[in-house]
Amino acid sequence: MNENIAAVVTYRPIKMLRINLSAEAGIGPKLVRINNGETNYHNFGRYSGGLEAYLNVPIGSGRHSILFGVGSFYHHLYFEGYSGNTIGIRVIPFGMSFSIGKFQPQILLGGDLLSNVIDNSNDYDFELNYNHGFIHINLLF
Repeated sequence: MNENIAAVVTYRPIKMLRINLSAEAGIGPKLVRINNGETNYHNFGRYSGGLEAYLNVPIGSGRHSILFGVGSFYHHLYFEGYSGNTIGIRVIPFGMSFSIGKFQPQILLGGDLLSNVIDNSNDYDFELNYNHGFIHINLLF
């Protein structure tokens, strides 16, 4: 399970298009229990910044809409002394947006595709893989 926090600035050039400039941080705490009873705690995290574009397709009376989106992010990944930078893709294949006056709650289903192979000086490479699916609940005012 990953915990994420984001700050987003939104621009709507036309009613059906929304462009987001986002800054995010995520952490995935990991607990490893070894057979001898020893417990190790690790944190796998990322700092990210990027652009997203959303298409709003009105449904019904036009107050509500279906969302589709895609974005590109620059990521800094880290885990136990390893770190790397990569560009990743965010895909939002489906979302719903509801208009209730100036309040606009949204539910988005999507995923982030990002990984980075760290060239280790030993005989192996270390891959930082942060690919994951998500459910976002956005509350826009």
